[in-house]
Amino acid sequence: MPKKLMNLVGQTFGQLKVLKEAPRRGYERYWLCQCSCGNERTVRHAHLRSGRTKTCHACLQRGKNNSNWKDERPRRNGYVLVPDPHGEKRYTTEHQLVMEKHLGRRLHKNEVVHHRNGVRHDNRLKNLELWVRWHPNGQRVSDLVRWAKELLRTYKPEALA
Repeated sequence: MPKKLMNLVGQTFGQLKVLKEAPRRGYERYWLCQCSCGNERTVRHAHLRSGRTKTCHACLQRGKNNSNWKDERPRRNGYVLVPDPHGEKRYTTEHQLVMEKHLGRRLHKNEVVHHRNGVRHDNRLKNLELWVRWHPNGQRVSDLVRWAKELLRTYKPEALA
């Protein structure tokens, strides 16, 4: 028996009310939604159900009346958003920029910035730590040694002398 598809028409997710199903893109389902401000936006089914998308782009930028804004700053999943100074995207997270400024360089792709106290909008430097996600496949001694040397070259080259 085929799986019955969930109908979201009439439901509200954040400030978005689902008007009708939009044309599919590949296997993904999309819905035409209307924001409380009146703007219409097409949103992926999974993003509505997970709470990832709650408003239109204009409200996200506009601010104060939006649940994604707190204390005059926009947020996504609790992280404070700021205009991207590198121009690669519209917004980036403030905690990443604080860490980049402290390091004096851009973050590597394998690096993430962690909030020590778990409060995602507390972007004081003393609350942030740099974590590395990358680790070697397997546990061969030769792989571990190569990995350790690469880490030292990146983060503490004077230790290799």
